[in-house]
Amino acid sequence: MILVGLWVNEEKPVLNTFLQPIITELNVIAIEGIEWKMDDETIKSKFIALCCCVDSVCRCSLLNMKQFNGIFGCTFCYHPTENVEGTRKYPIDENVHLLRTHDKIVQDMILTRSVNSQSGQIETQEVNGVKGPSILLNLEYFNLSDGMTPDSMHCVYLGVTEQYTNLILGRCHEPYYVGAPNDLSVIDARLLSFKSPKIITRTCRSLTNRNSWKASEWRSWLLNYSLVSLQGIIPNKYLTHLSKLVAAIEILISDSIIPEKLSVAQNLLVEFVVYFQSYFGKEQMTYNIHLLLHLTRSVINLGPLYVHDAFAFENENRLLLQMKTSPTDIPVQIAKRYMFYRSIPSFCQNFEIGNRVVEFTEDFESRLKYYVRVDKAILINGTSYELSEEEQQLGYSGICCSYKKLIYKGIRYTTSAYAQNLKINDSIIETKTGHTGIIKKICFFYDDSQNKIVVFFNPIILKKKTNL
Repeated sequence: MILVGLWVNEEKPVLNTFLQPIITELNVIAIEGIEWKMDDETIKSKFIALCCCVDSVCRCSLLNMKQFNGIFGCTFCYHPTENVEGTRKYPIDENVHLLRTHDKIVQDMILTRSVNSQSGQIETQEVNGVKGPSILLNLEYFNLSDGMTPDSMHCVYLGVTEQYTNLILGRCHEPYYVGAPNDLSVIDARLLSFKSPKIITRTCRSLTNRNSWKASEWRSWLLNYSLVSLQGIIPNKYLTHLSKLVAAIEILISDSIIPEKLSVAQNLLVEFVVYFQSYFGKEQMTYNIHLLLHLTRSVINLGPLYVHDAFAFENENRLLLQMKTSPTDIPVQIAKRYMFYRSIPSFCQNFEIGNRVVEFTEDFESRLKYYVRVDKAILINGTSYELSEEEQQLGYSGICCSYKKLIYKGIRYTTSAYAQNLKINDSIIETKTGHTGIIKKICFFYDDSQNKIVVFFNPIILKKKTNL
């Protein structure tokens, strides 16, 4: 990730001014390209900006459009919005609202400027929510419609998921209300009993602390915990309603998505939005709810949702803020520390490493006992092991060691015995053939012919699948 601009001020920047140097540089590498060498061969590579990932407030500013809480405030379609109790909302109606395209947005930008026939002065006016030309018009090859993403971090997790949860926990006397102390204690007990794998970096926190939840916690709540925690407490029709959103997002964050699955996801999202208005009313039809209808299109254009969300950028912003230690000369502080931080890899390559550094790193390695590397895998905490009769009946024999942990392609797997007393659980797996199981043993067989890792697991049989 490259830091190309830093703004430190109480007021927001004028984007058409702030972004001009960045646009200029991006155009250079898109048109002229960059030359580099590989094996004495000179290669010219060109880099084209395909996607812009920002939150809804910034997206409107970037496109020089009205904010999303205004008439024609959606940057993806021509929904006019509706005044509901003094606030602009995005209700479902019988009209089909056309999607914005790059050409239509450019046309609207041009129409915002006209020459007064009498005075000869240039006059400005809003056209379909567009206030004027955007600096992104100068970015070569960039599509002002398909190149923008709704950003699932702000839209789905911090937006829809938090809104939905606050509704069912906060609106007394409604049929979907589950915020009563008795219900909430049961939901919390279920939530706090979950053991998540290590790749989910944050462990579960109580719903009573949800005001301080991070986006990743809302993501985990939606995709992993919500349906199980609410089952039997919230009426079935609301649970089924929420499951439509869960199923749709699961599809849209998959590594590989076939066109048929995209159609399924879009239908689920449409149903979720339609029923959301029916269950919770027009006053709850916020922009984030409306943006769900544009998620599938963004996946078609840009790939799975996780490829173009703001999680990585927000994490970098957090690191930048940590580089500030005093209230004076903040830009200089951050710039110096950032440049030093980015220079560390080149220091390692270009300067000789001293003995003290080598001893320091070797000390860390020595603390990791009983481990072995096998191709892309690392096995940790191993002891000699004799296979049981049941394991031998599966066709395995020879000398082996049993390990408690396996790290493969950056993901950790452990035996169920190792995970038993931990808050995290990495012992549940799903095979390429679709079988689910609990890891019992991780064995490494070594002989003169080949080395082989074998994972023994007990299968899990799913008794019931929910059909949406």
